[in-house]
Amino acid sequence: MAITKHVLIYMIGYPMARNLRAKIPESDTLIIHDHNREVAQKFNEEVGIAADGKGNAIEVSESPRDLAEKSDVVITVLPGPSHVKTVFGHILHPPLPPISQTISAETDRLFIDCSTIDPTSSTDIANAVHSSSSGRYVDAPMSGGVVGARSATLTFMLGCPSHNGNGDGKLVQRVTPILELMGAKAVHMGTSGM
Repeated sequence: MAITKHVLIYMIGYPMARNLRAKIPESDTLIIHDHNREVAQKFNEEVGIAADGKGNAIEVSESPRDLAEKSDVVITVLPGPSHVKTVFGHILHPPLPPISQTISAETDRLFIDCSTIDPTSSTDIANAVHSSSSGRYVDAPMSGGVVGARSATLTFMLGCPSHNGNGDGKLVQRVTPILELMGAKAVHMGTSGM
């Protein structure tokens, strides 16, 4: 499974991205984006491939759209609903092309939003993702704070259909192992916005 990640690197997202990079296969590239390019570059220097060529592959993306086009899994961690709506607006308009087989064998791009936002905004974003045919959307707000993010003990509360709508398996089963790379538990609570 190739995993890429879009993360706003701030108090919570930075350690989540660090844990994710430490646990995904070395051959996978973690793609990050932050509105503050200096923070993203700092993360790359601290966690990514060092000058001696040793370390883990990290790419700093120019934009959320660029990141999503290269990704089979996009994880967002943003401060509030306006930020999430803006980022998804940039990603989804115009609709994303299908996932290249060079990126993943998966047919649906997966969007996991770990931001803590209101149910209406989450439902609106889920509808926008699904109506654009750009992928599947799961809201996964978390509890555990900065300490949980650093120690990978976060609990994620999933909002998504238990079946992905394509008749090819359960979305919850696809999302859970990804979130467990950054936390201790993922609990399915119902549909998006619950």
